[in-house]
Amino acid sequence: MAFTNVFFTTKSARQIAILAGILLVALAAAISLRPIPALSSADWDVLAASGQVEWREPDVMIGGWQDLEISDRLPDGAELRTGGDGTAIVAKGLDRIELQPNTELVVAARASSFGKMEIDQTSGSATYTVEKRPSGTFSVHTPYVVAVVKGTKFSVDIEQEATSVSVSEGRVGVSDARSGDSVDVTPGQTARSSARSTGLDVGATPAASKARSAAPKSGVNPNPSAKANDTAPMGGNSADAPGRTNEAGANAGGNGGGNGGGSDGGSDGGSG
Repeated sequence: MAFTNVFFTTKSARQIAILAGILLVALAAAISLRPIPALSSADWDVLAASGQVEWREPDVMIGGWQDLEISDRLPDGAELRTGGDGTAIVAKGLDRIELQPNTELVVAARASSFGKMEIDQTSGSATYTVEKRPSGTFSVHTPYVVAVVKGTKFSVDIEQEATSVSVSEGRVGVSDARSGDSVDVTPGQTARSSARSTGLDVGATPAASKARSAAPKSGVNPNPSAKANDTAPMGGNSADAPGRTNEAGANAGGNGGGNGGGSDGGSDGGSG
């Protein structure tokens, strides 16, 4: 009888141990399958900034502009703008945006899932270098067209009368926001939508756009310390320019007059 009790006690302990082991394995599996909060990838790195470049926090509609500095980190939804002498490069992972002068856009304008990225560009020119990704997950929205890409390099130019999308690498699907017309644009081509009429015109990329795409770092100050000299308000440099021109003109006039007077004096002396 005692032996039977010991046997059942040992068997019960063994079953409890096995059950505990199963529960531990199940708990470990549940922990491993639970989503782990990822490190924040919502920030955009500022790789370069030159001239007048400003940004403001998401959802700020009035004021709030601050100077964009190299090594700043911008949240999704941040709005950027460049002045007449401003250029900037911002990047998130392998996606990169190069802003030309007089450009305004919002990075990751709308919160989205499944790795989608939407940029709202309202003015100016910007070049986009996009890592390869599933179709339709990176798009640039403008007043007239929407550019949807897989993985490529392209430029978006917004003018008063038209918007154009020029492709230098890969393929971009461009659609007219008013008519719904859509076309795939390949390297060396530009799709253009006019403010006066709906639809898209596709043709060879103009030489100027090709040159800008081929030299993406043009206009970007390679010396970060020079940013300190570029924080003057928009138009400050152009205000200085007339002064320098007038000063140069005055010097030129003075030198010309002095030299001319000397020549006359020399002539008179020779005559005497």
